[in-house]
Amino acid sequence: MTAARSASAPLRFIDLFCGIGGFRIPFEKIGARCVFSSDWDKHSQTTYAANFGERPHGDIHTVAVADIPAHDILCGGFPCPGKNPGRLTPEFDPSRN
Repeated sequence: MTAARSASAPLRFIDLFCGIGGFRIPFEKIGARCVFSSDWDKHSQTTYAANFGERPHGDIHTVAVADIPAHDILCGGFPCPGKNPGRLTPEFDPSRN
């Protein structure tokens, strides 16, 4: 998905499973530019929007590949352990975050 870019242009990245933006902050600090973000969790989307002024797209499975902009780096967040719905125990465990 990388289109040609000049050497002086900032790196472009996409922020998948972005949560509240933990990957975005350091990439922007080094001058990279976020061109797309996605997270299915509505609360995370709201916080991300408050942090960065843009709301992430929802479930990545519903986004057409053609709608994802050209990028140089793909960032993919992993589930927060205390919030992961795939865990065997259903309770929220903030000590695991």
